[in-house]
Amino acid sequence: MHPVSPSALGSVRPDPAPARPGPAFDHVDLAELDDEVRRLADTTDGLKVLEGLARRQVDDPGLWRRLAVARFDIGDRRGSVRALRRALELAPASAEIEADLRAVGSHVVPDWHFAMLGDKERNRAYREAIDRAVEPGMTVLELGTGSALLSMFAGRAGASRVVACEVSGVLADTATEIVGRNGLEDRVTVIDRHSTAVEIGPRMPERADVLISELLDPALLAEGVLSSVRDARRRLLKPDALVLPARAVVWAVLLEAPERELSAPVRSIEGFDLSPMEMLRDPDRTIVTRLAGEPVRFLTDPFAALEVDLSTPGPAGAEQPAESIVPVAAPGTVHGIGWWFELWLDETTSLSTGPDQARHWPQVLQLLPGPRHVRAGDRVRVTAGHDDTCVRFSL
Repeated sequence: MHPVSPSALGSVRPDPAPARPGPAFDHVDLAELDDEVRRLADTTDGLKVLEGLARRQVDDPGLWRRLAVARFDIGDRRGSVRALRRALELAPASAEIEADLRAVGSHVVPDWHFAMLGDKERNRAYREAIDRAVEPGMTVLELGTGSALLSMFAGRAGASRVVACEVSGVLADTATEIVGRNGLEDRVTVIDRHSTAVEIGPRMPERADVLISELLDPALLAEGVLSSVRDARRRLLKPDALVLPARAVVWAVLLEAPERELSAPVRSIEGFDLSPMEMLRDPDRTIVTRLAGEPVRFLTDPFAALEVDLSTPGPAGAEQPAESIVPVAAPGTVHGIGWWFELWLDETTSLSTGPDQARHWPQVLQLLPGPRHVRAGDRVRVTAGHDDTCVRFSL
C-alpha cells in the first residue's frame, strides 16, 4: 500500500456525532464500545474515552490507531506519532499503520533532515572532528540533536555523558529510540527542550567540555546558532570548552541573473505607480537556490567576503562589517550576489556548501535593489555583515 497523505488519516474516523460523557463507558467492554469509540473520536470527551481505553486495552492496535487520529486532529503531532508507534509495535506487519505513521511524521520532519543524513561527507567530517575533540570521561552537549547521530559519535568516542537537546518532541522521542537501539542509553540523554531552557541539575550535572551543533541552514545563521552558543558559553560550558563547528567563511560572487529581473523593484507599471507594493517586500530579497541550476553568469571570481566566529560569538549587535574590493572579470549587469559558506569544524576539517559541491545545503542569491552595469577591470566595493540570524551584502 502506498503511504497515505495526512488528510487521508480521516479515513479511519467516521463522521462526528455528539459525545456522551466519558464516565458512562468506564465499565463497558471494548467490543461493545467500539461503535461509540468511532463516533466520539474527534471530540474532547471522546478523546478522554480513547485515552482511558488505550491505557487498559494496550493490545488493540486499532484502538491506538484511532487514538492517533484523534490526537492528530487536535494538533498533537507528538501524541499521534506515539500512538501510531504503539499500534505498529502491536501490528508490525500493518501497511496501513505504517503509512499513517509516515504521513504524520512528514508533517513534523522536513525532507532536508533526510538529505542531511544522506550527506556522507558531512557525516564523515563531523565524526572525525568529534573523534579528535572528545576524550574519555568528558561531558558533551549537543544543540539540536535531530536523529542523535552526532551525539552518538561523541558517545562512541568515549564521552561519559552526552546531553542532546531537541526542541521537537517527535524528534526527541525518535532520537531516544535510536540511542537505545544502538546501546548508548547509558551515555546519551535526550532532553526534549531548547538548550536555553536547560539548567545544570539532575539531567546535566556539570558543565560540558565540548559543545556540538549543526544549527546551520543554507543562509548560515537563520537557525539561531550564535545566540544558542552564546547562551551555552555563559551557563552550560566550561570556560575552556571546545565548540564544533568553530567558524565559517562566507564566499560570494557577483553575478548576472537576467531571469531574476522578474523580481526587480516594483515602481511604475503600465503607467501606474505601484511603488507602495515594494514596501511590503523582504528588504534582503534573498533566494535559497542551487546556483549550478540557475541561468546565471559569474562576473567575478568567488571571494572570501566575511568570517563568522561560531565558537565564541561576541555580544549581539557588536558585529563589524567587512569590506572587499572585488575586480570584475567579465562585463555585464550585476543583478545580485550569490553566496555560500565554508564550515570549519576545527582547524583541520572543513566543509564547503559551494555550487561545485554535492552538499545537502544549497546556496543563497541576494538580489540587488536594482541592476548595476560593470565592465571588465572595474573594481567594486562589497560590504558584508551579519547579525545573530542574517548575513547581508551591499555594493
